[in-house]
Amino acid sequence: MVMELTNILNGLIFTDAEVEKIVSHELPKWKEACDAGGEGKLAFSRSVFGDSIKELLLLALAIKYARRSGKAVTIVANETEAGIASVVR
Repeated sequence: MVMELTNILNGLIFTDAEVEKIVSHELPKWKEACDAGGEGKLAFSRSVFGDSIKELLLLALAIKYARRSGKAVTIVANETEAGIASVVR
């Protein structure tokens, strides 16, 4: 299983344009939050993403897009703990 995952992930290199396209389509609210002016910090609950390869890839791309947008990202155990609303989806 680990070898299969390694082979899949080795071929995944995304350009900034590809990251933006995927985030725009899959995570429009996250993109909107990243593109908004104001405080440079975003937080979200890890629970909004599943454990499939697709969901973990979306998590990574969400973080990459936010960092590219100049935002700091904090991942919390749950929304209640951080007092945040889900902005990811």
